[in-house]
Amino acid sequence: MGNWAINPEAFRPLKDDTDGISLFREDFVTRRRLASLNRHANGVRVARLAAEECVALQLSLNPAPDLSEPPGHVLVPEMAFVKRTAQTKLQVQRIKDLAQKLAQAATKNGIYSQKGMPNPVVRLPMAAMPKIEFVEIRPASARDGGQRAASYVLFLVAAKEVAVEVYNSALLTRDGILPSEKTKVAAQAFLESEVKRLGMDDLPGKIVLDEPTMDSVLNRLGWPSRF
Repeated sequence: MGNWAINPEAFRPLKDDTDGISLFREDFVTRRRLASLNRHANGVRVARLAAEECVALQLSLNPAPDLSEPPGHVLVPEMAFVKRTAQTKLQVQRIKDLAQKLAQAATKNGIYSQKGMPNPVVRLPMAAMPKIEFVEIRPASARDGGQRAASYVLFLVAAKEVAVEVYNSALLTRDGILPSEKTKVAAQAFLESEVKRLGMDDLPGKIVLDEPTMDSVLNRLGWPSRF
């Protein structure tokens, strides 16, 4: 789930969401009441979105009273289910990006959990992050002296030099090549996550940022996905 307590998939439309995903107005039904109406065996959590947050994302909130639904039912037509095809690829990607933004916003607004459910985010005490300093970006060289399809983003981590090898293919996005400044930010975010995961003693002098890893990093940063 990246940096979010709420999984963005919670805001992705399902196949029967042909009119858009459903939300409920809090002035009609409380989070506690909404949760109590759901009979899921494991219990449910309820997230909150402010109307202005939806408007800022150019999302509509259309009232849709439905006797089979709790009071205050609204539909978000921009988040309707779309089957992925060559023609709808960009539309499906936009819905995915919007789901990520909604998950981020909802997490900041707090999550209501039914009694007895654990907190959705487990925060563990962490050691202080060592100082990380950017040095430079330079092409990666092959053994024969030629250039490889990658570059090295060099950092000093508590005076230890660490190279983040970034594959050129990981920099490809639907908008072109990721700019060098964003490449540096993504490489440092990846490096920080490896420092937290491995610790300084086990951190190697070179780590690799490939396509799947870049997708994960962009997700954590809250940036649009590559494709």
